[in-house]
Amino acid sequence: MKVSEIMTTPVIGVSPDATLLEMTGLMVQNHISGLPVVDKHGKLVGMVTEGDCLRRAELGTEKKQSSWATFFSSTDKLAENYIRSHGRKVSDIMTGNPITVGESASVVDAVALMEKNRVKRLPVVNSKKLVGIVSRANIVQALMSRSLHMPAADTSDKALEREVCKAIDQLTWAPGSLVEVRVTGGIAELRGVAGQTTSVAMQVAAENVPGIKSVKNFLATIEPVADTTE
Repeated sequence: MKVSEIMTTPVIGVSPDATLLEMTGLMVQNHISGLPVVDKHGKLVGMVTEGDCLRRAELGTEKKQSSWATFFSSTDKLAENYIRSHGRKVSDIMTGNPITVGESASVVDAVALMEKNRVKRLPVVNSKKLVGIVSRANIVQALMSRSLHMPAADTSDKALEREVCKAIDQLTWAPGSLVEVRVTGGIAELRGVAGQTTSVAMQVAAENVPGIKSVKNFLATIEPVADTTE
């Protein structure tokens, strides 16, 4: 699945010259927590989020440094903190050079970027022009859509047994050979022996087989042997 299939478009953006009042108004009116910052040519120049509004002089929440910390801080750093807490324009508080993703990238790539950079949303660009935005909400919606439209399968019990066994065998770190699978009326029964967490993983694997209505887990669980060596 590609990013272009799930991204939000058109995108609500804001100019770097917009005031903070205009920016916060857009956020509140549209129930969004972040905005891409776009210049007059449609080029992405930054991102601004709710987090950028936390340290503000108007709220008395700006960072206050002790005289000792101020002594060891560079002038540039002190000036930067002042601009972010007192600035009146979006360009004063936005994050420049934001992490982006191309519209032809896969959802796997987008999720990896979100996790690596600890961000909730990614601007989607084409030749540096903003074409969409993909967020955690888009990922959740894609998950729901995929879950609702799982491919049809041969629902005969024997066919389902084979599919459940195949799903468990794919857990290469799990002792699938110790598990017996029986399917009756679309209900899978698992019997055998497995570690406690592995048992749950095998049940999850069976539940993900299209056509399986429910799973009865009769696996006897074994606790790992404690390491008593020093």
